Amino acid sequence: MRIQRGILERFSGLEERFVGYRERLLRRFAKRSPAPEHVAEVETAVGQALAPVRTPPDFRRYLGQNLALAAWRKGAGLEVERFRPPRFWLAVVAISAGVLATIATLLIALRVRSNSVHE
Repeated sequence: MRIQRGILERFSGLEERFVGYRERLLRRFAKRSPAPEHVAEVETAVGQALAPVRTPPDFRRYLGQNLALAAWRKGAGLEVERFRPPRFWLAVVAISAGVLATIATLLIALRVRSNSVHE
């Protein structure tokens, strides 16, 4: 119980301090809104620089078909996965296994040969 009181005493007022710190930061770094005449200038410049976007006439039809096809594929459990090349470590393990097998075969052959010579 004393430990809990000690912890609570240490952290009492922490939330108020945090809120005060946050408010000071917001006041210090808050962006001030630009003057209305600057907004109008930017708006006209953007309107002149960018062309309006117009969708093709069949856009909605194609979008509907593609979404229906995607929903069917998802429902059918069909998914197209990208080809993943074999991992590098798989080649390293295969080559290492081949080298070890060759060394083991040579050692066995030399041992059998040396035993047959001594007999």
